[in-house]
Amino acid sequence: MGTHIHLCRNNRSFKGLGMRFPSKDSALQCLKDLGVEIGTVIDVGVQIETTELKTIFGDKKQLLLEPVEEYHEGIRKAYEGLDTELMLVAASDKDGVSGIAKKFLGGGTWVTHSSLVEEGASEFVPTTRLDTLIKSRQDQRPFLLKIDVDGLEMEILRGATGIIDEVDIVIIEATQATFLDRLTYLSEFGFKIWDIVDPCYYHGVYMQSDIIMVSPRVMNIVQNQPWQTAPFSWPDWVTIESYDPNQTRD
Repeated sequence: MGTHIHLCRNNRSFKGLGMRFPSKDSALQCLKDLGVEIGTVIDVGVQIETTELKTIFGDKKQLLLEPVEEYHEGIRKAYEGLDTELMLVAASDKDGVSGIAKKFLGGGTWVTHSSLVEEGASEFVPTTRLDTLIKSRQDQRPFLLKIDVDGLEMEILRGATGIIDEVDIVIIEATQATFLDRLTYLSEFGFKIWDIVDPCYYHGVYMQSDIIMVSPRVMNIVQNQPWQTAPFSWPDWVTIESYDPNQTRD
């Protein structure tokens, strides 16, 4: 299995470096290069598009769940020509209807964030548990589940318990406050960390990143302990200064 380490393509933004990079693009491409196959993408919280899923799994059916109607025209344009199904629905831990609150950060008129609310809403959207939705369909298994919904990720995970054993890859946004809870919850279903990618900082303070976790089935394919399957090789040991010349180790 050790030779698999050399099958991961370089991140397109860092051509020629011959190494993995902590981005969704690099992490997902590596999984694909290692032979991990998925049947369908479930993208919860599309906003306009998830570029990495379009690029790497563009040959797969993509279920796009986006409760903010203002985004839908842009989504249709962004995914033109791909096999997609766009749904005006909010994933949740309940089937029904919920109010939706929209936020406009930065002083503009474009919706930047949204959340489900129980009171004070002027707009309403249907809600669905993912296991309710998926069990009524015949989509190709296994699933890649991506969740980016500004704080309601745990509710969506709880609404997916009925299909979690059919999910092989989970991509979920996690903040300072929610990182441990989301990691622990998925670990209880046997998922392991594949990568922590796309970190964001605000005024120098870590704010959030995406966690990519994979099922035991995927772990059996990729073998996440290469030092046990091949002789140790220093050139394959990648540190931050390897791809950021501004970072040096004392």
